Amino acid sequence: MKAFKGQSNYAGAGEFRDIVTLLDPTYNSPADEVTGYTPLIIPGSSLPAGQTWANVEPAIIPPGRNMNIKYEADRDIAINDTLIRLRFLPGVAITVAQRVQHESTVFTIRNVADVGSRRRELHLTCRSVG
Repeated sequence: MKAFKGQSNYAGAGEFRDIVTLLDPTYNSPADEVTGYTPLIIPGSSLPAGQTWANVEPAIIPPGRNMNIKYEADRDIAINDTLIRLRFLPGVAITVAQRVQHESTVFTIRNVADVGSRRRELHLTCRSVG
């Protein structure tokens, strides 16, 4: 969607209506195996540890680039990705090793994109765990 003259392409405060928790992996003592996940520390946040405002919605991928079909036992099984949009978090590095929790659903992060490389909004392409 193209922005109107005088508008930005970025989401306003009202667009972020969901609270998500960013989770960092914890490793065993040799640091070769993930043993669990703990809330990420977000500097300057007034929300509980790891929580931030976001918008959680189904990811819309053009048909020619849709890699969300898995073949199992001669059947096509659709895999649904989710797009999680949030404000850029200065001082916080979000990677594909982390996870995101929204309500009771935990997501793996498949891709992190800084929209327009302007450090204003992040788009996380995620897939539910399990």
